[in-house]
Amino acid sequence: LLSRAGATQSLERRRPKAEASVSDAMEPHASGVSFTMLAMEAALCAVLFLAIWLLFVAAGRGRAPMICGISRGTWGLKVVMLAHHCIVGPLALAGIFQDQSIKDALFCLGSDCSEAAGKMLRDPSGPSTAALVLTPITLGYMVADLLLIGMWELSGKGGRQEALVMVAHHVLSMASWPVALKYDFCARYVLILLAYEVSSIFLVIRWMLSASDRKSGLAYLLNGVLFTVSFILLRVLGALPQLWAMVFAMPWAADPSDFAILWWMPIGSSFLILPHLLNFFWGTKVVKGALALLRRGDSSREEKSDVLRQVSSASLSSRLLDLKAAERDRRRGP
Repeated sequence: LLSRAGATQSLERRRPKAEASVSDAMEPHASGVSFTMLAMEAALCAVLFLAIWLLFVAAGRGRAPMICGISRGTWGLKVVMLAHHCIVGPLALAGIFQDQSIKDALFCLGSDCSEAAGKMLRDPSGPSTAALVLTPITLGYMVADLLLIGMWELSGKGGRQEALVMVAHHVLSMASWPVALKYDFCARYVLILLAYEVSSIFLVIRWMLSASDRKSGLAYLLNGVLFTVSFILLRVLGALPQLWAMVFAMPWAADPSDFAILWWMPIGSSFLILPHLLNFFWGTKVVKGALALLRRGDSSREEKSDVLRQVSSASLSSRLLDLKAAERDRRRGP
């Protein structure tokens, strides 16, 4: 994956600078990838993720089929999720800060960001290397996740609705992301979505701590803080410059003939708004949960203070009674 993506970028660097013009952005198949190549890479990654799950399950077969009352298969799936998030999330975040086009769009807060926003649709200098490398890994993970849908823990409140949302998310991503990479259209927005997996790391750890009955420990509290901060910074605040860029360069208003893309791709790009709407909705719940946790911590401290005051008061009263009894005994004499 790295060698193929590197070859794509080195090819762009060897081209004369005069050719790196806006007309280059209109060339068809600018990324140089094919659906067959993407499918093979995603299939390989899916096999690797399934192998991780199988090894985890086989390691405790016959000895510990359940972990903390939950099947080893479900725990294995969480390990797969954690592995994917830890690999893709930080690398995607690093790829964002190494991509000048994305940085220009994210940090453009002025009244005219047309040029920077236009490069988010397609950059004349070439496709995003990080997107070319990391997207097949996530596609493979989604395939493995759907194949292991029987291991999803859906017993909680709203579990069925959550499962439907995740299935729809996976299917839409697997249908749209390969097209975005092949035609190099909005692929940099896909890379930003991959960076969101950084906050998912702490979400999986939260599940593991909760499932192992460690919700009262310091690790659970710190993990909750990291999840809240990363979610707000990446998914909520990070959405604002993306929406601002879409104001100047609306992907759904792009002319397919100008970009040499399929006729339905501008219409399909309107789904780029959906993750932000969902993250704004979930963001309110995350903030409410964090505030509730803080209030619960304050109330716990107040309860402890009340208990300490009551104990101190009881101890003082007992001590006074002992002193009075001793005084009466002294007065009575032998």
